[in-house]
Amino acid sequence: MGQSHDWGAIDPTVLERLAEELGSLGVAQRIGRIYLELLEERVSRLCTACEAGDVDAALETALTLKVTSATVGAAAVSGCAERVERGLRNGGLRGEGGSRGVKRLEALRRAATDTLVTGFGLGRPTGRGR
Repeated sequence: MGQSHDWGAIDPTVLERLAEELGSLGVAQRIGRIYLELLEERVSRLCTACEAGDVDAALETALTLKVTSATVGAAAVSGCAERVERGLRNGGLRGEGGSRGVKRLEALRRAATDTLVTGFGLGRPTGRGR
């Protein structure tokens, strides 16, 4: 990862640390690819759950986004998912637990995807993870 990138949505040290712990850059990249394959689907699932008024499904998806995003260093996505989670727990589908939080997550999803693809050498998601 010697090139300079605008890491905004991603903390590259998390992926670097993961590669060191696993003893393989390739395995860390594979984990990143799997994350990317599922990221769009998860954000979409959260949106659908919110639109359907299904707080339980929205909460489960927000929790999944929070944890998986933290694993690959997508701190902005993880933090936003955590705010959505809190919003769902505190006020249901209003405010951060509803469309406002989902819109932020969608923008962060695009930024995280672009950064992981260009900065960590991952290919574009193919949709196979769906």
